[in-house]
Amino acid sequence: MGYQVDPLENVTPLKEGDLIDLNGLKLEVINLFGHTMDSIAVLDEKNRNLFVGDAIKRNDYNTFSPLFMPPDFNELALLDTFQKLRDMKDKVISLSLSHYGIWKEEDCRMLLSEMEEIHYITKNSIIKWYNENPTNEYLATKFIETFLPNSAITLKA
Repeated sequence: MGYQVDPLENVTPLKEGDLIDLNGLKLEVINLFGHTMDSIAVLDEKNRNLFVGDAIKRNDYNTFSPLFMPPDFNELALLDTFQKLRDMKDKVISLSLSHYGIWKEEDCRMLLSEMEEIHYITKNSIIKWYNENPTNEYLATKFIETFLPNSAITLKA
């Protein structure tokens, strides 16, 4: 409340297809919806690594965060992101997540193959639980019990 961020000046917005050259290391900008419609990913084609920004939220094997968060959530854009990522599976051998490290080779392929299924399972579960009891405490408890029972970061009551 009352917090204001001064606008940035002299900034060139990045867009799909832009190339960034870092002393010979070329990075390609890819539009990839995550938390917001203007989220991007950056492809390092030489090393076959994709920096996915917030398009995939996975802390570890037992912990993930769903991507349907306000205010900009757009399911069709998210599904397009999943397809775009799957279409890149032969171009990348690793995914660099914004907060949770690098997932390589088999783990990279696992993330690419399961993200859409996890989205639907999570979404449908939350809708079901909301219809049972729409309180935040109930929804959080059910989410943790169902999807994060072995998570190293989940606080147990």
